[in-house]
Amino acid sequence: MKFVHLHVHSNYSLLQGAFTVEELVGAAARMGM
Repeated sequence: MKFVHLHVHSNYSLLQGAFTVEELVGAAARMGM
């Protein structure tokens, strides 16, 4: 995949996200994004 548009909320998004940036990057890498 050459381009993947992501819209996510991390633990830096006040009261909206539960994942850390590291977890999100790891998940995207495992999915080949």
